[in-house]
Amino acid sequence: MMRRIRNKLFIIPILAACNPFVKPFSGVPESRMKEISLPKGFEIEVFAGDIENPRSMALGEKGTLFVGTRIRGKVYAVLYDTGNYKAEKVITLAKGLNSPNGVAYRDGDLYVAEISRVIKYPDIENNLESPPEPVTINDDFPGDRHHGWKFI
Repeated sequence: MMRRIRNKLFIIPILAACNPFVKPFSGVPESRMKEISLPKGFEIEVFAGDIENPRSMALGEKGTLFVGTRIRGKVYAVLYDTGNYKAEKVITLAKGLNSPNGVAYRDGDLYVAEISRVIKYPDIENNLESPPEPVTINDDFPGDRHHGWKFI
């Protein structure tokens, strides 16, 4: 199984996600994937195409893939079958957040970093369909989009 994983690249449409100035998109056209040059023996497939502007990912203990966004203000949970390596369901856990591009998972809880705060969703993998209200961990960060750095 690990050999198959090593030789296969999966895309959650992140081709432009690392650049904040690129217009957000919600899918990678199959035709664009053909433009990607891969080493011999590798192949590429779309893993989950229903995620808007993915930015960062964290893996839960039960195999849930959590995805934070930068521009869309959403956090997703991706459920997938490890046999075929395809997303079976994408759940929007939160929306209306302020650039939730940092996600981390620890001891059953999902931590989300926004511009000016860090929040936690307790026991998240047992509550994916009905996420709990977030608990504020710290809201004492600068509120500027660039963390205090201003354009001149």
